[in-house]
Formats: sequence, structure tokens, C-alpha cells
Amino acid sequence: MRLFIAVNIKEENKKEVLKIQSTFKESFFDIKWVESENLHLTLKFLGEIAEEKVNPLKEKIKQLVSGIKKFEIDFCRTGVFPNIEFPRVLWIGVEKGETELKNLSQNIETSLEEIGFEKEKKLFSVHLTIGRFRSGKNKEKLKDIIKKVSVEKYEDIVESVFLIRSTLTANGPVYNIIEEFQLR
Repeated sequence: MRLFIAVNIKEENKKEVLKIQSTFKESFFDIKWVESENLHLTLKFLGEIAEEKVNPLKEKIKQLVSGIKKFEIDFCRTGVFPNIEFPRVLWIGVEKGETELKNLSQNIETSLEEIGFEKEKKLFSVHLTIGRFRSGKNKEKLKDIIKKVSVEKYEDIVESVFLIRSTLTANGPVYNIIEEFQLR
């Protein structure tokens, strides 16, 4: 099964993301939008995992998060990966709580390496993906729109980490929570 570890965001914050998406929609960019129910902050993408590795994985995550306190985050700005000239991903950044999310991701990486999961080679970047560019249509407007889009700081609390199954379909991915792990 195809799995990843993530933090979910509150429903009211998902509504705020929809407002930001609509601002970009007005400029007719060729973007595949992330559906509201699929919005999350990925901490680690695991890929295809054999069934027999799932229980040890759950145990390791449970051990890890049991020692971590809940913490606040806020969303603050929009940006693109890899860069403005060749945009592939449209995201919203995190300001408050960024260090805690980076530490959590690093701890997950280190902990899962102990049970045979490969450590990510790329540097972890805290972001909420809200869309993926399908083409460079209207990209010359992108710099202006990103500067103009105001992200009202909206707060959230990271209280849990989720192990999520991703099933790819013709209509996009379908996510199912395998297990929720409460922070203390």
C-alpha cells in the first residue's frame, strides 16, 4: 500500500485555502487544485509499503510522537517550487511552528531509518501544497499574483500525526487515514 505521514489542518483553515485558490483561479493558471479534503502537511512520503511493515511502522510512530507536545502553527504566505521561472507546485508556507514541524519530520526520518526506511535525501521544506501546475500558461502573471495574494495569518494546532494511505485514481488521489497518533 502507498503511505505517507502527515499533519491534517482544521476545516475552517481549509475554507481559507479555498479562498486563496480562488484568487489564483481568477488569473487562469493551468493548475490542478488540491481538493479541500486532501489538504495536509506531509512530514514523510513512504511510497509503496509491504503489509508486514505496517505494524512495525505504526509502533515506531506511536513511540516517537508520545514524547512530543502539541504545538501551534500558522500559515503566512504563498510560493512555488522549484522556482518562479519553472513553477510546478503552488504552496502556502508556515511561519509559527515551522521549527517544530522540521524537528518532527527529522525525528520521523531518524526513527524510521532504524526499522529499514530510507532517509530522505532532499531537505525538508514545510509547506501546504494547494495546487500543481500542469503547464506554464500565464506564468508571467505569477510573480505579481504571488505578491498580491494576502494570506491572512490563520492558526492551527498540531495535536496528531496521521499515517495515511494514498490510492491513485483517474480523478486524483483518494486518502484514507490508517491511524492517528496523538501528541501529548
